[in-house]
Amino acid sequence: MDEEVFDRSDPDLEAPFDPALGSMEQHIAAALRKSRHRVSVVAFTADHRELVSRVAAAKPQVVFNLVEHIGGDRRLSPHIPAMLEILRVPYTGCSAHGMALALDKASSKRLVRDVGFNIPNFIVVPDHAVLPPGKLRFPVLVKPRFGGGSEGITLSSLVQTQDQLHRRARYLHRTVRQPAICEEFVKGRELSVAVVGNGPNVQALPVRETFFPSASSSSLAPTFCTDRIKSSASYRKRWQISYGRAQLSADTEARILDLCRRAFLQLRLTGYARIDLRFTEDGKLFFLEANPNPDLNPRVFGLMAEWAGFSYEVLLSRILDLALRRQYASPITL
Repeated sequence: MDEEVFDRSDPDLEAPFDPALGSMEQHIAAALRKSRHRVSVVAFTADHRELVSRVAAAKPQVVFNLVEHIGGDRRLSPHIPAMLEILRVPYTGCSAHGMALALDKASSKRLVRDVGFNIPNFIVVPDHAVLPPGKLRFPVLVKPRFGGGSEGITLSSLVQTQDQLHRRARYLHRTVRQPAICEEFVKGRELSVAVVGNGPNVQALPVRETFFPSASSSSLAPTFCTDRIKSSASYRKRWQISYGRAQLSADTEARILDLCRRAFLQLRLTGYARIDLRFTEDGKLFFLEANPNPDLNPRVFGLMAEWAGFSYEVLLSRILDLALRRQYASPITL
């Protein structure tokens, strides 16, 4: 797990917690113990030798990988599954290869286009690059190329002019030290699909929608997911933003689930992931991004599992089973 959420006063997350407020890590530890698994928590450390020693000392049958970044950089998170593969330790979630493909918002868009998804027109702006004029139609959404979920996205990320685009890209270069991906904003319904599985037999769970009811009554209201929407319940309440099962025709939902399964396989994802997309008024489906190892909170991924008919404990057991069944390459001799 990420070091900044590791509780040194409760190193194995055994203390009782409020289910309404508990962290994802607390929920997972509690649910695994409820299913009679023995759970030890290992905090990530940037010292690779110490980390290997900690994992070896724990002697795990399987590692539930909850590391999202290394030193704040999500581009380094594939190092954890790569290390575990070298050690021949089964782990949950996405492989190093799939994680690297999905975390790159530019490359992942190009790849899923080949399975039938529409993608917004976009450009990538490296640090100090000169922006080409006239390449995109405004409004344009500017975000970190390697950000996870809505990381680095605020209301100011939606720009209306070339000058605003330039300034927002430079802001991301300074603050998150990443290239900016600038994509034409797609108006439509914001949908998410959780996908679970390995190989061709993957299951896409019922579609979730993010509702923005205030957008029709106020020009200041959010119309897309920002970091603040994801992290602040009071902000969601202020703008009446909520999540729920998307009301779609059977044919439309089947088309969405099929595309998300195809995208999951195209990006070499394994274990579990979440695909975010936009559904326009004229029926087009636009891929936004894929999130390997997304939030497994019962109120998020767990809720989509409930819609599919299985409990949170069953979801986690399925994820563990997928980890144990996955085949790894031959070990590397060091």
